[in-house]
Amino acid sequence: RTFSALRTLDCVYVAVIAGSEPGVILTDAIAEHLHLPGNGTKLSPCRRDKFLMINRLHDCQVDAAQQLLVKSSTPAAALQQFMDEQRLRDPKGNGWVVAKPLNGCSGEDVVLCRSIDDACQYQARVVGSTNQYGMPNSAVVFQEFLVGTEYAVDTVSRAGKHKVVAVWDYDKRPVNGAPFVYFGQRLVHPTAPEFMTLCDYTCSALDAFGICFGPTHTEVRLTAAGPRLVEIGCRLHGVKAAWVRVADEAIGYNQITISLSAYGLSVGTHFDEVPDRYTDLKAHAGHVFLVS
Repeated sequence: RTFSALRTLDCVYVAVIAGSEPGVILTDAIAEHLHLPGNGTKLSPCRRDKFLMINRLHDCQVDAAQQLLVKSSTPAAALQQFMDEQRLRDPKGNGWVVAKPLNGCSGEDVVLCRSIDDACQYQARVVGSTNQYGMPNSAVVFQEFLVGTEYAVDTVSRAGKHKVVAVWDYDKRPVNGAPFVYFGQRLVHPTAPEFMTLCDYTCSALDAFGICFGPTHTEVRLTAAGPRLVEIGCRLHGVKAAWVRVADEAIGYNQITISLSAYGLSVGTHFDEVPDRYTDLKAHAGHVFLVS
């Protein structure tokens, strides 16, 4: 229906760009229908479904977390077994797991389960509920608790070539009964020891997900065993684009302008003019989120 409606408009279409997480799959479909540059629909599900996302990395031999898909019918015994396995894998032996909805975003209903009771209560509360975008939570995923600093790697791709346009060091802390609340984010200097590791891992993940065109916002935890994907968003960095001015002043360009350039739109800095990884910061910069 969307495709038919678009054809009735007196427009020349040059690009389809996801504005937020719920638009990812539709973006792929419209671009494919209109024969515009895009990522295709074959791998769309694994770019949105948190369980398929991690499975895809395992299939492509990219390091990723252990996980368990949980529906309303999944028995508590299966949850207990998964938590026991994590306890054996974890050097501290705590067996904690992270629970999240399959198609969530913005950290909604992402919690840390410290016991089987926590896990069962989460399953009962979230499976069958509706998220902030009005989409049903048909299932949830329990994943290995990744210990380490979390980063966001913002990229833009064109014809399968990836450019890292920003790397952010997240400041997340527990507050108000929630385990992972954003207190801020800081741009990582390209000379930082973790910079190239994060960039290389993210680009390997982009290849696994079949990303050829457009912006992505990839969250990665740097664990003792190496980087591990938290999740990938095949769209622009969120936070209502409050980061644009920060990126412009510190790096000299931002993900939006480079994305438009990747689709052939002239907006200043050209895709080919920026390095594969940004090479310097003109200023140290970041955001502070004021948590009530």
